[in-house]
Amino acid sequence: MTLTKSYRNNAFLSLLGFTFKKNLGFTLIAVLIALLIGPFRLIRALFENGVTLEDYLGGYIAFPHEQDFAGLGLFLSLLVGVFFIFLILFNFSYLFKKSSSDAFHSFPLKRSELLLARFIPAFVLSLIPLLVGFAGEALVFAVCRIPTDYGSVLTIVSYIVSVMVLCGGFTLIFAVCSGTGFDTILLMFAIGAGIPLSLALTESFASELLHGYATGSFDFSITAFSSPYVFAAYYLWQLLDSSTSDAFGAKWYVQVACWALGIAFVSLSVYIYNRRKSEAAGTPYAFRLIPFIISLIVSFVASIILGILFSGQDFLTPSFWIFALIGSVLAAITYGAIASRGFKTVKKSLLISGIAFALVITVFLCFATGGFGFETKIPKEEDIKEAFVSFSGEQVTFKENELALVTTLHSDLVDGKGNSEEFLRYVNIDYTLKNGSQLHRAYYLTESFGADALFDIYTSQTRIEQIKATLNKAAAKGYLEFTYYNIPKENSDEFNFNKTLTSTDFKTLGELYKKEIKNITKEEMVATFGYHKDTRQIHLSIREGKDETGYRYEGMTLYIYDSMSETIEFLEALPNVKTE
Repeated sequence: MTLTKSYRNNAFLSLLGFTFKKNLGFTLIAVLIALLIGPFRLIRALFENGVTLEDYLGGYIAFPHEQDFAGLGLFLSLLVGVFFIFLILFNFSYLFKKSSSDAFHSFPLKRSELLLARFIPAFVLSLIPLLVGFAGEALVFAVCRIPTDYGSVLTIVSYIVSVMVLCGGFTLIFAVCSGTGFDTILLMFAIGAGIPLSLALTESFASELLHGYATGSFDFSITAFSSPYVFAAYYLWQLLDSSTSDAFGAKWYVQVACWALGIAFVSLSVYIYNRRKSEAAGTPYAFRLIPFIISLIVSFVASIILGILFSGQDFLTPSFWIFALIGSVLAAITYGAIASRGFKTVKKSLLISGIAFALVITVFLCFATGGFGFETKIPKEEDIKEAFVSFSGEQVTFKENELALVTTLHSDLVDGKGNSEEFLRYVNIDYTLKNGSQLHRAYYLTESFGADALFDIYTSQTRIEQIKATLNKAAAKGYLEFTYYNIPKENSDEFNFNKTLTSTDFKTLGELYKKEIKNITKEEMVATFGYHKDTRQIHLSIREGKDETGYRYEGMTLYIYDSMSETIEFLEALPNVKTE
């Protein structure tokens, strides 16, 4: 090879330069795509919106630039991510062929140098389309004099670069562990996507089996942190969809951690590469443990998915377990046939499917038996910093006073497990403890379990004072919407009224509600919560000052009962807002 002649001077730099040249053509294609989805697309959009050449060259143009940069970040990150992974697989494809592997390993280079000489160009060249796309779009905005928060744009770019290091180092591990390109991709999906999917499916057991489990309260960071790929995508989406300064991906320590982990992954790749035998080229994987791990993950995921598909997510039916076993066996045998290029490992695959099915049973038993005390865990009052009780469109916050009302309600709802009564409302209880941890619980309220305790909260001093505070806030400055839902008149659907309230009216309403809420009975509250009768309601929405993401709203829903005669009379007398 002519390349080896230059190794007499500096082998590492020669291979580095050689790799840059080999990757340059692919980079030019990626740069062209970045220009098309970046500045060229933007220019076309500007002209389509009726922008003249004079406007384009120097006038001020109102354009949704924040959304545009967010969209660009999404598409460019996808482009660059795929391109970076492609270059890694391309540059390390010599590991997938025996003759190429022997040739590269004959170079006068340490394996660490060989790895870096192929990885560094992939990273550096992947930055070019990213920077060109953002810089080109920023240039269009600058020429058109469109005001843009370039600090936010730089934050997005710096996050994408940091997760490129993280995901690139992670992908490099798969490349040096595999013997073919196909098996590298299979390993990437099994580990990078299989583990997060396993966690997500595990949550399905919790949502169905754990009494009090709040669906959707599963800490997604557990899933996100289980895979660099999911982490990169999830927090980039948050970064693009929210205030840049508040987004998790914008934090400096997050990006430093991405760099540190990426470098650690590259270092681990060097260690694995040094232990890899050259004879592994062309075989599925360089290490025997890898096929076992992949088969176990695939079988676990397939077992739960097939069981859910044929049982409607009812884990207590025989159909779930029959098809879960079938899914485990089919997945293990199928993957075993792919990995071994035949059916030579059926017995081993059956053993792995049995282990995977046993893991599914273990997960089921953990949640079916209470999740190691999850169902019965009620914090002590002295350990609670804040407690939030949510129901019927409102949330009551307890900090110091009347915390016993929350723990009593919680205890009653825990005792209601297995109760077959018709539920009245969903009740959510969220604790923030003094040690910084949080507990989230969700229950069905029934008349026998929880109604008495919730009635005490419903008529508590804490709730009443918070309602008064909200109404006083509405009496101050700010845009607000006030809708009064009267009891529907016979044969009429016209019972919704937007009311006009002065500051004095809001204060009066607060005083009347405080006075008359004490008149209601638990039976009235239960009847309302159970949808047994039509009840007057107030819907209040307060719009406060605008921040980076737009206006902040605070809403509240109040029921007005028949026994609250003075409040009803006051609301009926208020003038209605005329609407077209």
